Amino acid sequence: MTEESKRFRFFCEKYSISAKELSTDLERDKSIISKWLFGKLKVPYDVLKHMHYKYHLNFNWYFLGTGPMKTPGLEKNTLVTDLGDLTATIKMLVAKQEAQDLLVKKLVKAIYDRNNNTQNRHKN
Repeated sequence: MTEESKRFRFFCEKYSISAKELSTDLERDKSIISKWLFGKLKVPYDVLKHMHYKYHLNFNWYFLGTGPMKTPGLEKNTLVTDLGDLTATIKMLVAKQEAQDLLVKKLVKAIYDRNNNTQNRHKN
């Protein structure tokens, strides 16, 4: 078992984060969570990121064993950070939607033009 696996398990035990809770939060099978807790599988980065944002897992502590287990001051910045992330996500989604709208318009025009060309050929 790696040091990181030991720290992951210790963190979950210390803050009463059950395998069932993680399984529900992460939408992963409980057997996978158990393998992470017992060091049989390496904990994926997206899970660590989730642990950081939801439970304030300190990456320095997790990877290096230095500093506090929880990131200090993260609770204070969470709302502002979340709003910034949401704003950026909304802007990205709006841009994607606009690009998709343009694509749909081009496709409709191409189909319309193709139908008109086909009809014109049949008339001649």
